[in-house]
Parts: sequence; C-alpha cells; structure tokens
Amino acid sequence: MYEPQRFYLLVYMVFLAVSSGFNIDTANPTVHSGDPEDFFGYKVLQYMSPRNKGIIVTAPLRLNGSGGIFKHDQDETEKWFSPNGIRTYPHLPRHLGLSIAADSTGTRFIACSPSLAHPCDENVYLNSLCYNVTNEFQQLSSFKPLFQNCTKKAVDLVFLFDGSESMTGAEFNENKIFIKNVMKSLKNTTFKFAAVQFSTDCRKVFDFNDYVAGTAIKKLDEEQHMNNLTNTHKALKFTLSEILENQAAGASKYATKAVVIITDGDPSDLDTRLKSVETYERKKIIRIVIGVSLNMLCCINARERERERERKEILFVVVLRQRRLILHCSASNELGRNLPWEWQSSLRGRKPRVSGRSSNDLFVSLVKLLLFQRIRGADFHPRLRFFGQAINGDIDLGDDRLPDIVVGSKGSAVVLRSKSVLNVKTSLSFYPNVISIQEINCLEENEILPMVTVRACFEMAEATNSTAEKRINISVMLNADSTRSKYRGFFIENKEKKSRNTTHTYELTGRETCFNYSIYMNKCVKDILSPVHINLYFSQPDGENASAILNVDSKRWAVVEVPFEKCVKKEICIADLKLDFNFTNGEVLVTENTVFSVLIILDNIGDDSYNTSLTMHYPPGLSFSTMKLTGKLTYICTGLEDVPDKTVCDISLPVYRSKSSATFNATFRVAKDFEWNETVSMSISAKRNAATATYLDLTAEKYEPKRIAITYNISNTGFKDFPINVSLFFPSKLEHNFEVKNYTVIVKQVICPNTTLLLISTIAMENCIAVNCDTFTLKNYSGVQFILEGIFDFQNWKNHESNMPFLKQYTGDSGEVSFMSFIKVDYDDGKYVLASHKNEVCMSWTVTVLAEFTVPPNILVINRTVVLLGTIFHIIIAIILWKVRFLPPYLQP
Repeated sequence: MYEPQRFYLLVYMVFLAVSSGFNIDTANPTVHSGDPEDFFGYKVLQYMSPRNKGIIVTAPLRLNGSGGIFKHDQDETEKWFSPNGIRTYPHLPRHLGLSIAADSTGTRFIACSPSLAHPCDENVYLNSLCYNVTNEFQQLSSFKPLFQNCTKKAVDLVFLFDGSESMTGAEFNENKIFIKNVMKSLKNTTFKFAAVQFSTDCRKVFDFNDYVAGTAIKKLDEEQHMNNLTNTHKALKFTLSEILENQAAGASKYATKAVVIITDGDPSDLDTRLKSVETYERKKIIRIVIGVSLNMLCCINARERERERERKEILFVVVLRQRRLILHCSASNELGRNLPWEWQSSLRGRKPRVSGRSSNDLFVSLVKLLLFQRIRGADFHPRLRFFGQAINGDIDLGDDRLPDIVVGSKGSAVVLRSKSVLNVKTSLSFYPNVISIQEINCLEENEILPMVTVRACFEMAEATNSTAEKRINISVMLNADSTRSKYRGFFIENKEKKSRNTTHTYELTGRETCFNYSIYMNKCVKDILSPVHINLYFSQPDGENASAILNVDSKRWAVVEVPFEKCVKKEICIADLKLDFNFTNGEVLVTENTVFSVLIILDNIGDDSYNTSLTMHYPPGLSFSTMKLTGKLTYICTGLEDVPDKTVCDISLPVYRSKSSATFNATFRVAKDFEWNETVSMSISAKRNAATATYLDLTAEKYEPKRIAITYNISNTGFKDFPINVSLFFPSKLEHNFEVKNYTVIVKQVICPNTTLLLISTIAMENCIAVNCDTFTLKNYSGVQFILEGIFDFQNWKNHESNMPFLKQYTGDSGEVSFMSFIKVDYDDGKYVLASHKNEVCMSWTVTVLAEFTVPPNILVINRTVVLLGTIFHIIIAIILWKVRFLPPYLQP
C-alpha cells in the first residue's frame, strides 16, 4: 500500500472586497463524498435560485465512463442528472461532466461531453455534446458545438522520404514501416498514396495508380537506399510535376493535395532558383514535415498504435461567457493533467485570478496582495487526493450573507465557509496630563509610587456585512519605555512582580471597549526631562478557530508619550537660586566640645531647579556635624575625600521646585587645637549640578528633531574681583550621521567684550565649535551664566532605514549617541591664586547628552523576502512532485 499523495490549496485572497484577512474557515468544513473511481469532484459549481441554493459536482467516469452530474441542495436533498434523448445517437456519449459552466445568474448551467462517437467513412471521430440544464436538473435543450457532418472528399498524399547517406539503414527501413502503417490505417477511405525517395536525385517509388492496383507495398519493399546528398527542394519540384499534377500517375484534378516530408536534416540545396516552397504555398498544397531519428520513429509508431486509446482521453473545457460558449480540448495521457483553464469573477468588488497549473495544485490569487492562506486537503481527510482540482465560490450557501467556496478533489467536494471580518482600531490616552514630580526624591529608592494611568480604547466595526454576532478575542501587550535600555515606568503584576511590559487577553463585544493600566515608578527617578513612551500592540490569538477574524489592514499598534511636569509655558527652565546665611552666634568659643551653627536660607525665585546642591567651604578648624531642615524637603550631605574643609548637600533631588524656600541649620564642631585667627571666613554657594547627562529618545515611528539647552553657571564665591576668559566647546557633527544645528550661545549677567566662533578639531572631538568670550571681570560673590541652545537632528533619518546594512534590514538598528560639551575658565595664574578647594569649579565643566535611537526592522523588505522565499519553496515542492510522478511505482512515496 502506498501512502496517498497530499496536495494543497493555496488561497491568496478571501473573496471579500473589504478584507485581506484569512477568513476561510477550515475548522468546520462540509465534505460531500463520492466514489473516487468515478472521479467525483472533478468539477464543482455553486447555484442559487429564488427558492433554493446548493452545489453541483461532476463525476466524468461514473457508470463505466458515461459520466454524471450531482447536486446537493440547501434542504439536504440530493439528485443525479439524467439526460434525455441519448438513445438517438449510434454511440452513447462518454465523460459527461468533464466540463461544466454556469451562467451569470447561477440558475442554469451547461454540461458537456467531449466523447460523442461520430462514424464517418469507416472511421470514428469524437465530437462534443452539451446540455442546457436548470438548477432543478430540468433539461432545456441539447446541442453539438462545432459538429461537422460526414462528407467524402478525395485526398492525394505523397510520402517524400529521405534517402541520403546520413540516414542509416535501420532508419531507412523504419521510414518504410511508418509509410505502410499509415496506408494501412487509412485503407478503404478516400485517400490515395504515392511515394518518392530523394537524395542527390529523386525517383518515384510508386504512384497513385500503383496504390489503386495494390502493388505499392511490393514496390516500397524493393526500394533501395540511394545514399547521397539531401536535395529536398529539387525533390519537391519533382513531386509536384511528376506525381501531384500528373494525371498519368493517377492524380485527381479536384482532390486535396498533401505531401508528408520525412527527413533527418536540413536541405543540401537552395530554393532561390526553384522556388518550390513558394509554389506549394500558392497552390495551397498541404506540407507536413517529420524530423526523423530511430528513436523518433519508434515513438511515432508507438503513438500510432496507441491512437485509439488517446482518443478516449481527450480533455475538454467549456466556458459560458457573455452568452457565448467557449470550447477547448487537448489530448492527454492521464485524466486531469495538463488542463489549461482560467476563470474570472467579480467577488464583492475584487477580481481574483484562478489558474489551474496542473492536477496537483491550484492558486487563487489577488494580484495586489502578498498574503496567502494555505489549506491542506489532508486536514479534512488523510487520503484526500487532487484537492484543488476545481474551485468555485461567490454565493452564500448558508444564512450569514458571506460568500462560501466549494473545492473539488478526487472523490470529494469540500464546502468551506467564510468568516466575518472585523476592523479594530486602538487609541491611547493618559491621566493626569503630566507625571507629577512632587513625590520624586532619591532618599527612598525602593519605594514604588503610582505615577500615571494609561487608558487603552478599542473601537470595533465589521468590515463585512454578515448576520453573525460581532465578537472577537484580542491579545494586548503594553510596553513602557520601550526605546530605553533602562526603563523608568513599569507595571506591577500579582502585587509584587514588576515588569516593563504586560500582556492581557480580552473579548471585545461592543462598539467601544476601554481598559485602564497603572504605570508605576520608583521614588527616585534620575531622568525626569524626557517623556515616558508607552507602546501598545494587539493581535488575534485564536484566529484559526474563531468565528470572526481580525482584518489584517487594521492598525495594530498605538504609541503615546507621557511627559513629566516642567516649566509652565516655557521650553527651557531657568532657575534663579537666591542664598543667604548668617552665623547664629557672633563669636566662636574655642573650647572642648564646642559647636558652631550657621542658618542658611535657600530660595528659588525662578523656574524649577534640577539637581540642586549647596556647597559649603569652611576653615580646617571646623568639621561638619549635622544639618537640620525646616520644612518637608529632603537633602543628603556628603563630604569629599582628601578635601576636609568642604561639604556638599544635594537638595530635594531631582528637582527643587519654583517659588520654594528652605531654611537649614548647619552645625560644625570646633577644633580647639587649631591655630585660629581673629575672624572665621566661610563661603556657601548654591548651584545646579551641570555635570549630568540628559537623555533624548529618538524612534522612527514618530521622529522629530529635539531641541536641547545646556546651562553653565560660573560663580565667584570669594571677596575679590578677578578677570577670567571663558571658552565653550561642542561638536557639530556626531556619529551615526547626527548633528547639532542652529546652535547659539546666550550669556547672562555679564556682557562679553568680544565673542569669537571658530571651527577647530581637537584630539577629543572632530568638527568642534569653539565659542570664546574674551576677558571680563567676574565680580565678587556673583556669577555668570552661559546657555548653549541648538537642534539635535539626524541628517537623513528618512533614508536611514533603507540604507541600513543587509542584516539590520531584518533586525532593526539601535544605538546611543553621546554629545559632550565642556566649558573652560582661564585666568592669570601668575597674578591670582585660587584656593585648592575651588579648583574643580574654575577649571572646566562637562555636560553629556545621551541620545538613544531605535530604527525598527524594514517591514517592506521582510514582506518581499517572505514572498520570494515562499515562491521559491513552492517552486521546489512543485518540481519535487513533478519528478515523483515519473518514478517507478515502487519508488513513489
């Protein structure tokens, strides 16, 4: 026993004008079975009338090859068609149902038999017989397209066979055998035969008189091989004058004249002078050329011996198009092979193309689509063969107002229902409209706070027009900070586990359904400048078994950016910190365990201040002890290694709010062993820490240039004025084709005597912009502010996706770009000496902007690759199946 071959139906469309989804239901098919030996399922049709609808199936080998047509109605009744008047023909028609076509209304159809035997002149010819039938199997009429009555007409045929030396003796004898077989098969007809051998010269072997007298075979057997050149055109002229137009040779004046040229090579002579071909064309003499070798003659003789069998295997196609009957027939060695056909129909506004390549497969394609649904016949029955031999579909066979399809195979007709197609659109919103930073601080890093609620809404509408209930299951995945390697927002699952993404499955039943999701953050968030990206993706998890499918044209994602609180109606926050401090005691008592207190008042009369700190410089005889705060702000005070006379306190990280005021009481211990002067000098400064990193998120989905602003504060905390020179350096060209353009430098609280801008290159950076503010006086207990503004942009973001390296077209691209700028302060170190605890302030500051960019995979390239690989795969499978068909039976799978 051999395992049956499995064939596939590839459906490239869904028979619905508004959807490209896979809405063919393969889970609930209806299978109508018949006898495979009858080839039940060879052709299938759908029909519909005001009272009924159903399917029609043909079985062209039923009743010992007579054929049959079967129908199944919506009310479950079954019936076979019995044609009228077949007894009036001398031979019964065979293979009824080998071809069938319905009219545009679907209420009547034409079924044909290509094998109505028609005897003529002791030979039997095959003609077609067609029936015009209603969907109730009432025969309206029958007719024989292209039928020709038997008429007798004389034919004079000459065999002009090659006798050149290139023809071997065996091949020469095969020529004779072939000629004798043809004459024998057309014996007792109106044909008369003659023969001429040609080489360098030519000679008559026998003429029409010899054939009539019965001596032709004897003369042909006695003919000797001439063994010379191949002067074909000379022989044609000889045949015309000496045989075909010579009544003395038995030629008939009004007979149809024909020449069969049997040769193994090109002519040795030219036809320029003889013009034999032109003469034959003008006289309308039929010419048949047979190229001969030993193998070819054997094949030709074998074909002659199988001629009668081939007549029984003629394939026949009928198409009813615009009230015209179109017929096509071709010979074949196997029923159902090499059957060219095409069917076009408008299916709800779209025109699919159905093309039968062979009996093994069938493609239903919509040219503009690249998607396909693969349906295997083995899914319905393990021994189902030739699944996809026929297909038809444009009628709702049920009551859901959706078109269904019927697929033919050897022994079965499978009805596949359509599913309704639903469009689902999603949107994201959030509340409150910004993430509050009132509770954000870095003292309690492990504490988790709910920061914002994201609302996802889904609108559902049917793309089809069915009566089915509108419901669909979707799987939803949300992702927080998807473009960052370190995420700030997250979801909490099972009250403990936190994750940057969360997945849920819902059933949508109404027109609009919304769900809320809480986004949490740790209490300590370092980056509160860039917004939090929330991405949503959804899909249908059970599309194969669902009663409705999600339209593949539905946009299945949504993105929203949730910003943090920032300055009101401003793009740049400029803080204005005001500091005042006083000693609580007018004198310092130098004794054992003496403490010294300072009252510090810090006001922010400007915008929000980020990464605010207090820096206290004091004599080495004092050591920092504690600091108490009046109010709810938080602070962290730390000393510096190898710097015993300095303490830095971070205030209300990460932001010190606008219009805020705080009072600190700092306590210091007094060392009695220190050599004190008569006075104690102390300096306290407040500033924003500029040595931080700013983050920018760049994604291809919603790309736009980013505006950056970097602020540098330079303060003179001493009592002496001194001149300084300030230089600001930053790159204009960055890696990955990023650049900073439209840049400008703003100087506040001082006027630069002269500003110069240079394009230089340094060891640290290329394409460096240097902005120099010439020497100016920095007043005591005052400061100056430099603000660098610019546009951070990608030079060719739109073309970056298509120009990515080959592998990144499929995986996507991501990376990090670092924009580092620094400011340098110069002074006359020969004239001025700075205290050691101030060196880090007056030399240089550095600010780094980190830009994380993400480019998704190139969907167009991926789709094209999938289609190309799928096409190559199916070509390979088709070649394998084609090869397998020619293997010996014991080697076939």
